[in-house]
Amino acid sequence: MFFFVFFVLFVVNLKSRTFWFALFIAAELAVLVFYLTPVLIITSPGFPLDDSWIYAVFARNFVSSGEIAFNLGHPSLGFTSSLWFLFLSLGNLLRLSVIGWSIFLGVVSQVTLASMTGLLVYSFLIDVGHRHSPFSKTPPGGIAWILSFFASLLILLCGPLIWYSLSGMETTCFMAIGLLAIFLLSRGWYRWAGLALGFLLITRIEGMALWGIALLYTAAVEYRRQTEGGRSALCAVPYAKKLIPLVLIPSLFLLLELLKNLYLTGALLPTTFAGRKWLSVPAGGRGPIDYLRLWGYGFKLTLLPQFLQENPLLVIFWIGAGSLTIMAIWLLLKEALSNKKRITGVSLLVLWVIGHNLVYMVMLPSPSQAGRYQALNYILFWLMLFLPLSAGLLWLKSIPGGKRRIISGVFLSLLLAGVFLIDLTSMARWKEIYLATVRHINDVHIKIADRINDELPEGSRVAAFDIGALKYFSPGTEIIDLGGLVDREFAGYLQEGRVVDYMKDREVSYLAMVELQNSPGWIFENLKILGDPRLKLKPLFGMMQRPEIYRIHYRTAAITFPKMVLYKLEWNSGGRDKGEQGY
Repeated sequence: MFFFVFFVLFVVNLKSRTFWFALFIAAELAVLVFYLTPVLIITSPGFPLDDSWIYAVFARNFVSSGEIAFNLGHPSLGFTSSLWFLFLSLGNLLRLSVIGWSIFLGVVSQVTLASMTGLLVYSFLIDVGHRHSPFSKTPPGGIAWILSFFASLLILLCGPLIWYSLSGMETTCFMAIGLLAIFLLSRGWYRWAGLALGFLLITRIEGMALWGIALLYTAAVEYRRQTEGGRSALCAVPYAKKLIPLVLIPSLFLLLELLKNLYLTGALLPTTFAGRKWLSVPAGGRGPIDYLRLWGYGFKLTLLPQFLQENPLLVIFWIGAGSLTIMAIWLLLKEALSNKKRITGVSLLVLWVIGHNLVYMVMLPSPSQAGRYQALNYILFWLMLFLPLSAGLLWLKSIPGGKRRIISGVFLSLLLAGVFLIDLTSMARWKEIYLATVRHINDVHIKIADRINDELPEGSRVAAFDIGALKYFSPGTEIIDLGGLVDREFAGYLQEGRVVDYMKDREVSYLAMVELQNSPGWIFENLKILGDPRLKLKPLFGMMQRPEIYRIHYRTAAITFPKMVLYKLEWNSGGRDKGEQGY
């Protein structure tokens, strides 16, 4: 089927922009129906991540009281994206459903991300093929336009990227703004690119990697233009005018972001980086080799269909993917050499992905959370598979007809159809993961929160590791964070192994902890709560996801543990009472 579609489009050469736009929107609507219908039938709409509910809490508190706080009366910062927080606050102000509004924002981001990818691929194919300018007033058409549409479709149908878009988090928004900035840079629209980069920095602070690349790229391009034709490079005025928007506009956004962090937390970076890093980096630290090993393992789990993960065919797959990657790098070099004044957006995207990975090797070397910290790698992966095949089809289209041309076209179309088959298999697999993760948060976290809201006295203090749903659905309870996302002071207690002291200083009466099915689990143990002689844990109630549901997502998404238990804390003034201590 897919081979037939590719081959027909290769021969027919459709040109209608309206047709492709309608087909693109229809594909996105089909994805939404495919993903959301099982959720509406089996459970209720929700988020697959507890962190999404943290955003919802901050947005609700901000609109209702004007405070940026997780617990009202205690200003704090527990989110990484100021822009996403403002978007959600706007939805709360307009009294929109927090779930529906977040999904809408994610879908808009996904469509923008896929569209920008298609435009960058189109420009790349035109430049490599030495064709006319892809952005002339003449409507683009031909095989390059068709192939760029399919590049967009690869991103639109990618399972992990769909999961991110429906997760209630800023992941897809961050990538979409970044690709928009790259597109504007490749056009030479520096003012608009500077504005996009500014928004990127307040979406996630690690957008500084792309900002640095943009400055170096623009400086190199404008220097070449300044010196061409024998003009003196010492005349810096025209040169500086080009760079000013890219320096000044993002700097203003960055300054506002840093001042906000400093005011709320006393530090320049968001509190969440410290909280997430202790989960990912052991006491001895991790080096680049450890990070690459973790990244490769997580990438295999999150991207590839189940039948390929432990299958002998995986070797053939990686050999083929590696060969296509080498060909794609060769194409990028050819593109860069063919136009020495500038490089197209695809090459800038490759540089950004490299820089982004280097930032995460230092800041947060984690492959967990469904790989959302390395989400840019999925775009690069599909492009490395797609570009050599599409460039080959474009080249075949430009040469005279004949049997060899037809056979080559059939072969490349088959390979391209195979790439789409992997993508569609990934999409189907992640539909099941999305359903399972939404059910998990609904069935465990939200139900525990409902019982806390109904059964605990108003104003109770509950220490917890996953705090989002607990706070959102029990707003009268003060939730004390043990994940290091909200309170920067917690990091000091954690590093010194004094989490029990932290809970005592905060006058905590209850503890809600995520655990494994038959044991407390490594998070509980690493917090060094168990076995402390000053503390007795009395289980009150708990919820556990059914193994057949949790098994669907526990390795791939790695979002949480299967069980949550609420304990009543009883503080001992003396030593340990062995008969009553415990768990």
